[in-house]
Amino acid sequence: QLREIARYRVKLNYMKTAEKNRIQNSMTVSNIGIDKVFSDPFGRSAKDIMTHVLEHSSGPIDRTAIAGMIRKNTKASVDEIVAAIEGSRIRSDQRLKLSLARDHLEYLERLITRTEVELFVRMQPYQEYVDLVQTIPGMTALSSTIVLAEVGVDMSVFEERDHIVYGFFQ
Repeated sequence: QLREIARYRVKLNYMKTAEKNRIQNSMTVSNIGIDKVFSDPFGRSAKDIMTHVLEHSSGPIDRTAIAGMIRKNTKASVDEIVAAIEGSRIRSDQRLKLSLARDHLEYLERLITRTEVELFVRMQPYQEYVDLVQTIPGMTALSSTIVLAEVGVDMSVFEERDHIVYGFFQ
C-alpha cells in the first residue's frame, strides 16, 4: 500500500512538471520573461506578479503594485521585473491556457501534499526505520519514507546486499 501511494506521488510530480512546462510555454509565447528575472518562476512573488499581469494585461503596468508583490529575498529589481513583463501580449487562448494550467498546478500540489501526509501517517509503525534511514547524509524524512515504501523494512528478502542495489538499477 505504501509503495502504491509513493508511486502515485511520483506520477503526480510528473504531471506537475508537465503543467509547469505548459505554463512556461504560454509565458514564452506571450512574451512574458518572468523566468529571466526570478530564480523560481513559480515562487510566491512570481505567481503574484503573473496573477496581476493576467488580470491587468490591457492597461499600463502598475509599478507600485508590482513593487508591493516583491518579497524581501527577491534579487531582481522592480525595473528588471517590469522590463520582463512590459510588452507582453497575452492572447485569449494563452490566457485560458495559463489560467487552467495554473489552477491544475495548484490542484496537483494539494494532491501531492495529501499523498505525503498519507505516507507519513501509514509509515508511523515503521518510524524507527525512517529515523535510521535518515541518518544517511542527504536523506530527508520524505525520501526515507519513499525508499522504505519501495523496498520494505525486511532486508532478509535480499539474499545479499548487492541485490537491493541491483533492484534499483534494473
